[in-house]
Amino acid sequence: VIDAFLKEFIPQIEKISVDDFTHVFVFAPDYMKNYVSEALPQQIKEKVVEVFEGNYVKTNSEDLLKKVQDRLENLEELEPMSQEAYKLLHKGE
Repeated sequence: VIDAFLKEFIPQIEKISVDDFTHVFVFAPDYMKNYVSEALPQQIKEKVVEVFEGNYVKTNSEDLLKKVQDRLENLEELEPMSQEAYKLLHKGE
């Protein structure tokens, strides 16, 4: 299942121009977050500011946007994760 997902995910994510955005929010089940994170090109990894763990397959896109909006409102200044923070988040996984 994971290999099949990554086979479809990687070519799609590589089509994204990193110049089109400044922040990335990842929505992924706990058991998939590391696979998703590792599959991201470095330029996108550097823009990850939040990883929402959970199964969002059946979640309405407006609800996902609300989660992002709520998170943005709770932060004075939103900065992408540093490489050190990224490594600590995924340490031992």
